[in-house]
Amino acid sequence: MRHCLDSTVAYAKARKQFDATLGSFQALQHRMVDMFAATEMAASRVQAALARISGIEDPVDPRDAVAVNFRSNTASRLVGQEAVQIHGGMGMTDDLDVGHHFKRLTSMALTFADRGKLNERYRDLQRSSP
Repeated sequence: MRHCLDSTVAYAKARKQFDATLGSFQALQHRMVDMFAATEMAASRVQAALARISGIEDPVDPRDAVAVNFRSNTASRLVGQEAVQIHGGMGMTDDLDVGHHFKRLTSMALTFADRGKLNERYRDLQRSSP
């Protein structure tokens, strides 16, 4: 996600459209801020979940695992889609690595379960917890 964000910000600073850089347009600035926030929140959620594990014997709360996975997948989808969108048609070509990273984020998100399955699993865990 960080690579997609960094590549998009660098591209927006360099690419000129209508005699101005893309980064000077407020609407695109807001979208890149949303990308930054999603990236940082996903990283924070992972770090917080890891901090709750004190050792190898310490049990992992499955609700934490499912929630972190769901939120990280949501963030990666937003960041990847925005990166491709801001890069325009070039975002999905082999000339830029943004498309490759978006595909990688998508495949990682679908490795264990899709959003629907994660949401269903979290609800089941909530019902069965004391």
